[in-house]
Formats: sequence, C-alpha cells, structure tokens
Amino acid sequence: MGGLARRAALIDSRRTVPGEGTVRLLIAGPYELLDIEEGKSPAAKAPKVIGEAFAALGYDALMLTPGDVAVLGGTLPKSLAPWAMTPGKVATRTLNRQGLSIGLVFFPEQEKPGERPSDKGMGDVQAEALRLRPKVDVVIGVSPWGAEAEQVFLDRFSIAPAFDVLLGGGLGQGNRGKLAAGGATAWLRPYTKGKSVHVVRLENIPKRQPQAHAKSEADVRFEVIALDEKITADRAMDLLLSPARGTH
Repeated sequence: MGGLARRAALIDSRRTVPGEGTVRLLIAGPYELLDIEEGKSPAAKAPKVIGEAFAALGYDALMLTPGDVAVLGGTLPKSLAPWAMTPGKVATRTLNRQGLSIGLVFFPEQEKPGERPSDKGMGDVQAEALRLRPKVDVVIGVSPWGAEAEQVFLDRFSIAPAFDVLLGGGLGQGNRGKLAAGGATAWLRPYTKGKSVHVVRLENIPKRQPQAHAKSEADVRFEVIALDEKITADRAMDLLLSPARGTH
C-alpha cells in the first residue's frame, strides 16, 4: 500500500507542464491488481478502496486485464471502465497531446500467463499496429504476454516493425529498457511487485511514417525510479488507503 502512496507523489511531481515541444504520457500496464506469479491479489482484500486509489492516480491510459477487472468486481470505478480489456481481443486507443497523436495497442491476455501466443494472435496485434501507424506519430504497445512471448513477437516482425515502444508485462524478468526489433522498438519491462516506475524518453519522433524507423541511442533514454523512502508518500493517497490497511 505504501508503494501506491509514493507512486502518487512521484506522478504528482511529474505533472508539471513539460518544456515546449515535450509531451508527457502516464501509462499503467497489466497486472497492477493481480499478482500472477503467486496467483493472488492483495487488492482483493479491499477492492473498492484500491479501485478508488488507482482512479485517483490519474493515468492517461491503463491496461486492466480481465484478471485485474475480476479483482475489483462490481467496484470498478467509472473512470477505469474504458480501460477494461475484452478477453481475447486486441484493443486500440488514440490520444492527442499538444499536437502529437499517439496510438496505443493493447495485446490480448493469454489464457495461460506466459504461454506462447499463436501465429494468429501475433498477426492480429501487428495488423492493428500497422493500421494505426500511418495515422499517428507514435505507436505504443502494452503487453501482458511475458518476456519470452514478447521477445518472440519482436523477433517475428523485426523486418517490418510497427511499434515505437513496447511496454511489457506479465511473467519473466524485468529490464531497464533496451532497443529491440532491429533498433526500431524501445522495449521495457517492469520489475517485480510494482516497486519502481519506468521512464522512457523519445527524441526526434518521426511524423506519420508508414513504419517505425531504427532509433539510435541518442533517440531514446531509459530511467528507472525506485519507489523507496527517498520519495515521501502522498498524504491524500495515504489517507485514502487507510481503510485498506485496516483489513490486514
């Protein structure tokens, strides 16, 4: 619970208006509420409170897998409902920020966490990304597939990459961030238990290209911020979470 209060403080500190020409986007990935490694969810002890807490974080975009939604059940806040994913379906959203058009592609949750996606499943995701590619400036994928499956996907379409960024999730090792798919895609994966926040910064974004272009190290910057005692917990979030702490 303390991690959420620190995350709220970090997010609030980053909400300051960025410099001219800079666009900031806050995205929450899959399995924020469901611990698939242990097959349980601390959030299930106080779903209403945790749902309100995630709504209060004010993300620009989220991926609530069917498993995450099941944890909240009938307590899903209205502001989170648009981000609840349909089982087995690729979902897309388009956001516009300061003249920059951003396409989001949400990979469908697999029936079994970490299993290899089917050729059709990978093809469906790639097709949606390619459909968005000419219409937007940046294409971001959000995946619950796990490290191995994401690597398979990136290798499969490395000749015709469609994603500028792939935000991984699910089983497997986290990474600070690296260039994949022949240098076209910035791929990053979270570390365990939500104890850190990843930041990826893209420079020299190409405008509405038919496919992603290879990036150099100068085009991408990765950062991982630990949610430790150096970040003071947000008081409002701390107060919001206090009823959930009382259930332990």
